Amino acid sequence: MASELITVPANTWQRVGGKSGGTVSAIVAAPGTSAERILYAGTMSGVYTSTDNGRTWTVSNEGLQSPFIQNLAIALEPGSSPRLFAAAAGVGGFMSFGGVNWRRLGFWGVKPEIAAFAASPDFARDRAALTATLTDGVFRTDNAAKTWNAANAGLPQDEDGGEVLAIAYSPDFASDQRAYCAVAGHGPFRSSDGGRNWIAAGIEGEDAPSNIQVIACAPVGRTGAALFLGDEERGIWYSHDGGRSLARSSGVEDESINALAVSPRFASDSTVYAGAGNGAVYRSEDAGESFQKLADPADSAPVLALLALAEPGGKTLLLAGTYGAGLARSDDEGQTWSDSAAGIPSQNWLSFAMVPDFGTRPVMFAGGSQGGLFRSTDGGRGWSEAAPGTEGIPVFQIAPSPLFAADGRAFAATAVGLYSTADGGETWHRSDQVEECELRCVAVSGASDGNFAVFAGGIEGKAWLSRDNGAELERVDHDFRGDTVLDVQFSPDFAADEIIVVASYGVGRVVVSLSENAGTSWRRVVRHRTHAEWASVAIPDDFDAVERRSWSFAAHNQVFTPARRFRNVWSGSRPAHKNTSVLDLAIAPGYADEPLLFAATSSGVRRSGDGGGTWHAINEGLANRSVLQVALSPDFRNDRMVYILAIGGEVWSYRDDPATLKFEAPDQTELIYRPDGIG
Repeated sequence: MASELITVPANTWQRVGGKSGGTVSAIVAAPGTSAERILYAGTMSGVYTSTDNGRTWTVSNEGLQSPFIQNLAIALEPGSSPRLFAAAAGVGGFMSFGGVNWRRLGFWGVKPEIAAFAASPDFARDRAALTATLTDGVFRTDNAAKTWNAANAGLPQDEDGGEVLAIAYSPDFASDQRAYCAVAGHGPFRSSDGGRNWIAAGIEGEDAPSNIQVIACAPVGRTGAALFLGDEERGIWYSHDGGRSLARSSGVEDESINALAVSPRFASDSTVYAGAGNGAVYRSEDAGESFQKLADPADSAPVLALLALAEPGGKTLLLAGTYGAGLARSDDEGQTWSDSAAGIPSQNWLSFAMVPDFGTRPVMFAGGSQGGLFRSTDGGRGWSEAAPGTEGIPVFQIAPSPLFAADGRAFAATAVGLYSTADGGETWHRSDQVEECELRCVAVSGASDGNFAVFAGGIEGKAWLSRDNGAELERVDHDFRGDTVLDVQFSPDFAADEIIVVASYGVGRVVVSLSENAGTSWRRVVRHRTHAEWASVAIPDDFDAVERRSWSFAAHNQVFTPARRFRNVWSGSRPAHKNTSVLDLAIAPGYADEPLLFAATSSGVRRSGDGGGTWHAINEGLANRSVLQVALSPDFRNDRMVYILAIGGEVWSYRDDPATLKFEAPDQTELIYRPDGIG
């Protein structure tokens, strides 16, 4: 590993790797031959694009304010890049030309939770699109998404009336003006005036479908569109008269249908595909009357999205997005499947850590919100499956032992307590000395005479401390006022000065607390008002326990350091725009000689060479700029390597070379005064 670093280019990011798979919730394609078309995938780590028919993918998240993409729709305009619509969980809708840059869409007077978009097949002329929301019904635009207006006439108005799960246009919309939507608890509705007014579709009564969650359409001639409806519990319903009447498909009666895809040659082959919650893909060759089960794309992982594309020689390519198992492809219409997720990690990892002897033994650990403790033995390129017994357990932070080369130990803060390994990460076990509660952070001190300390903290101010390598863990007799303990760092000379620094979050504030007697007593050092529930603490290896001028912490969108000329005053600077979150902070060794800081932000990585006075973006080559964590090589003094964990579980590396580094204009510093050390 060390010899490989010599060839790493300076001051540009290189993608190291990640674990393919994760959740793929949406797939759409721009038209064209298999050699021309561009594919887009929506995942839990943003949007990815493919220019090689879905074999490899690159991230396209610039401007997205949430990586959790639930739905994608595509609008076509001859002579220009396709217009993409994305529904992002928690923050609404976004639009992009070709997936390059995204901008948030505005809705008059509301901020709806968007479930799905649909773009008119005649978008180039009518500029129309519809959106289904979980909170406010249907919205409609006829000016290419400049403005949106509610379009709920005829939809039910009870407490469930605003929850619209799916929406679609007739493929013959230019002539028939038909659109379809599905309302939770009430079933499908149809419109014959472009979505302005709605009436119930098909049958009513006990046999009517009431929990439709996906809609697909195909042209069938003068009788109207062929309509296919996937129900959450009762299979598939179809209509060959534009939704006037409905019939139930056979072969899938009791399945939960999440995805539907119409054959690109439906007019001649009458084929429809369905993806189910049981992990199966089904096919109908009689326009939806009956379905037969095909091979599972990914070992029973629920299928969330399907796309059927025309291939040369009359063949059809199927792509299936799954929950937790990535993207699969079939070149034989569902008879066999192979992985097609290269470049789509889409893992909900929150934390990673390198072992102290990373230069000679490149071991990394990672974990996140979907659960599991993962290990890489090649510097982050490839990753194991989750360690046995940790599957499904959310992991917030990981700390390898300072003696890892000898003891193989590491510790993990999880949603159910403290886990540890003593065999290099092969197996992990939960500590019975720590109660089963949500721990957010864990840290280890440096080793002294073969001993090191372990600190773990979490919700309600609960924390535990060990002074004997984690063998005996005792509850810390301090509750941090019931705040959630978010991060902890030991002084580099903890054995002598017994200093521990903790960052915690309570309602409307981040508090930094200090102990000078190994956790026996604590005092608050600073309080920062914020509603952002994250914070990070960084202490350099040459920390002066007397002066205490060199450590820093990050909260919300700022980085704070003690002011040089005043005691009990903190200087706060924004590494980037005020809307950019600072999620993690790393401080370089030898800080007294080179006051170097790196900040992981929601818009890439920022670097400060003057102790946080000014900041500069260092994003050259970094395609994935939603950065969750930054860490320096344990041998940074020699190799100058910086590593980050980006959204989706991607690991990137960067060799810092100040001599050849060129900057843009610096961002300005903002001074934040804290009288008596408390703000």
